[in-house]
Amino acid sequence: MCYTSNAMRDRCTELGIKWKFNPPSAPHFGGMQEAGVKSVKHHLKRVMGQFTPTGEEMQTLLCKIEASLNSRPISPLSESADDYAVLTPGHFLVGGPLNALPRESVESEKLARLTRWRAMQKFHEQLWRIWTRDYLLHLQKRYKWQTTQVQLQPGLPESMTFLDKFQVL
Repeated sequence: MCYTSNAMRDRCTELGIKWKFNPPSAPHFGGMQEAGVKSVKHHLKRVMGQFTPTGEEMQTLLCKIEASLNSRPISPLSESADDYAVLTPGHFLVGGPLNALPRESVESEKLARLTRWRAMQKFHEQLWRIWTRDYLLHLQKRYKWQTTQVQLQPGLPESMTFLDKFQVL
């Protein structure tokens, strides 16, 4: 249903929903989500280097990256210490996490020995490794901020993700 329809507009008004759009060609209006896009683009360029994928290969790689980013934990779904389920951005998109199945890592293999498919897999693993490191550093408290604001607090119990060397989110 299009937003221009009267029924949709009336329903949004009833629910108190107000749509706010970023101006075209002005990513600085997007705040945190645009900073996330910038971060992924930066790391993707670093990981890919001079490699030129085909359109289909690039689409596959971007879909894997999207699934990884939209599977990162936001907060626990319950207060129970025995429940490891967490809310992810994927819950808002499709109703659940978009986790990839664990598989053997190919990150340490030389690029010349890899097929193009495995090269895409390697780029995904490298990007995920460096992006998560930088993302976690970004979430740390910054003392240079001058305004008082509420810092993100993990829910109780604290949400943790345990990774082994073969698991790719």
